[in-house]
Amino acid sequence: MKKILTVILSVVTVGVVVCAPFLIKKKQNANTFDSLVITVWHVDAFDGGKGSRCSFLRSVSSDYSKGNKGVYFLVSNYSAEGLKYALESGKHPDIISFGGCDLGVENYARELKFSVRDGGCVGKKRFAVAYLKGGYFKIIKGAGSGELIIPNGEYFSAETACLFSNAERKKVTLLEKGDAYNRFLISSNATLIGTQRDVTRLLNANVEFTLEPIFRYNDLYQYFSVTTGDVSKQAVCNSFINYVLSPTVQRKIESLNMFSVTGEKLYNDGFLSLYEKFDNEYTFIPFSTKENFETLKSKAFLGINGGEDYDIIVNSCKNLINVVK
Repeated sequence: MKKILTVILSVVTVGVVVCAPFLIKKKQNANTFDSLVITVWHVDAFDGGKGSRCSFLRSVSSDYSKGNKGVYFLVSNYSAEGLKYALESGKHPDIISFGGCDLGVENYARELKFSVRDGGCVGKKRFAVAYLKGGYFKIIKGAGSGELIIPNGEYFSAETACLFSNAERKKVTLLEKGDAYNRFLISSNATLIGTQRDVTRLLNANVEFTLEPIFRYNDLYQYFSVTTGDVSKQAVCNSFINYVLSPTVQRKIESLNMFSVTGEKLYNDGFLSLYEKFDNEYTFIPFSTKENFETLKSKAFLGINGGEDYDIIVNSCKNLINVVK
């Protein structure tokens, strides 16, 4: 009779959740292990709606563990720079939750078989799958004609969203995201290219505004990539992703004031419900280079300012992005 070796793992660290004692792995059946620990690294490359996406993952993974005896999760929160450094140091987890691009995930991502409308494919092969998303909006105060305010982000392109929205050309101001929000807040006649985060903050501040969703281009996707080389873990990682994509979990995304990637309608009325009426057409490939992303941003900004023919700029940008599929 085989002996079961139990080793107690005590971890005290910020951003890491230890869901149960760490035991030696031994599979018993499809849903039962003596112990299998799945490590998840999470990074926020763009603002959410409200609350913490990392906390959301910890809660969801805990629920998954309840139905899969012996499977536990260690969920760690990283900055984009911290994730890149850790991966460059030769370390990698079993799953990476990420947004943006050029973070080094492409060096470890395994091919996946999922059907979700996002940008996680390279050619015909999928290496990432989105499990929630944000969205862009034209947020308007007064007539909105005084100034067009665009936030500048390292891992998101509000410029491209604006270009694809056919926003009226007017005085354009590009500011860091916090400054862009504050400038809009004190304005009486301006348009902000914002996200669900800005909508939530303005509602909480009782600011009067109108809203138009921007749906053609969206790069505010939160992806999973499976990065483990352990075959037994790969099966569990895929099962966990399927669980997160289930209607039960997708409906919980409402708590984040974000949006489902599987078509679940989370908002019956209000501003956020406007976005759910549309599908995204284009996004940026998360495995593309930062150089391509900066080129996209600069071309889009040139198009907004009328530097070249609008149609030429749009078609040029389409060569740098992916059809959502």
